[in-house]
Amino acid sequence: MAATDEYVRRLEGNGTPDMDKRRLAPEERLGDALFTGLRLSDGIDLSAIRGKYGVDVWGRYGTSLEPFLDAGILRREGSRLWLTRQGMLLAHEVMAIFV
Repeated sequence: MAATDEYVRRLEGNGTPDMDKRRLAPEERLGDALFTGLRLSDGIDLSAIRGKYGVDVWGRYGTSLEPFLDAGILRREGSRLWLTRQGMLLAHEVMAIFV
């Protein structure tokens, strides 16, 4: 049976349409939050990340992220970290730090 047929069958049967589902490990959830958050114009709140994931992002990655701040690719004010306009074009280089 094709995956689409299976999906439709599940929906018609009032079941869940989830075909493949797996629970992410804590480090994967953290990575997703960092990747997704930095792509937003507001960036990420480092305090919120610490509260939710128990990780001091700046403590863990700050040394590697510092050159991006110096180059104007990242901005940091208080507990907020975000990509600049120039940084949006180079996001993949910044994101590589978190992998």
